[in-house]
Amino acid sequence: MSNQLALAAVTRVLQAVVQEAVGNVVPGATVFTRRPERAGDSGQESASVNVLLLQVAQNMAWRNEDLPTRTGTGLLRARPRLALDLTFLMTFHGDDTTLVPQCMLGAVLTTLNANPRLTRATIQAALAGGTVGPVSGSDLADQLESITLTLQRPSLEELSKLWSVILQVPYSLSALYVASVVVLDAELDVIAAPPVGQDGVHIAVDLIGVPQ
Repeated sequence: MSNQLALAAVTRVLQAVVQEAVGNVVPGATVFTRRPERAGDSGQESASVNVLLLQVAQNMAWRNEDLPTRTGTGLLRARPRLALDLTFLMTFHGDDTTLVPQCMLGAVLTTLNANPRLTRATIQAALAGGTVGPVSGSDLADQLESITLTLQRPSLEELSKLWSVILQVPYSLSALYVASVVVLDAELDVIAAPPVGQDGVHIAVDLIGVPQ
């Protein structure tokens, strides 16, 4: 399980993975974690990728994990748990005449298809430099459940709403990925369950009618 820094940590790890992928095909390309309307700040021809956390939703397969965790007197027996699916929008910017956005997108698709899971080693490497910063206290690498990145296939209508209603900027070459599952634990103190006082299991054997 992870603490409240998990969302920011996943974003940072994904940024590092994408940076390595695009850097291999477009030297000097930069990966940001911001809205796509800021991609042109340094010029249209500057190769860049924006990784934006677009949506957070409860994971339906895990929703029953957060069952009532208190005793009849209100004492906390287990930490409340929330399992999430994170939807990321990646937008690719650069010189269209030399197909820079397409080259970077191809590199990202290939990398995430070959290695769709954010492993413990990947997370630790990406967060290694964050001893001070917004994700310095993240324990995402200790989460037991694996985080898998899955490419989405939005319809033309969904893409139209995304760019014209939500982002309200001209369309850029993009891809949607869902990171699942990210499990958050509330940092609350819990009481230990009392030890078993005695064995309450008894087995009765009825020998009536059993031939001797």
